[in-house]
Amino acid sequence: AALLVRTTLGPVALLDALHRIERDAGRDRTSGPRYGPRPLDLDLLLHGDRCLTGPPGPTVPHPALSERRFVLVPLAEIAPTLIDPRSGRTVARLLAECPDLGRVDRWF
Repeated sequence: AALLVRTTLGPVALLDALHRIERDAGRDRTSGPRYGPRPLDLDLLLHGDRCLTGPPGPTVPHPALSERRFVLVPLAEIAPTLIDPRSGRTVARLLAECPDLGRVDRWF
């Protein structure tokens, strides 16, 4: 799923808030699996036209944004013309060029 929000939080504060939500849902980032099953996984994909390279802090846009069909499909449904400030390409174009050809199913 993807969510588009308007916020006054900067990228660091927003990512901290996302991590708090994950923690409240039972995710333990210190010992849980990095790429395995987890109760909740929230990522900060884009933050306006900002480009940040962490650490420290987040890397924005998300470094794997253009490689993950399961991220791009729902994002393209809500914001196909949104521009990735690092590549200058729209989300729709990122999806069209995505090397991940995995199937993405809608559950609702």
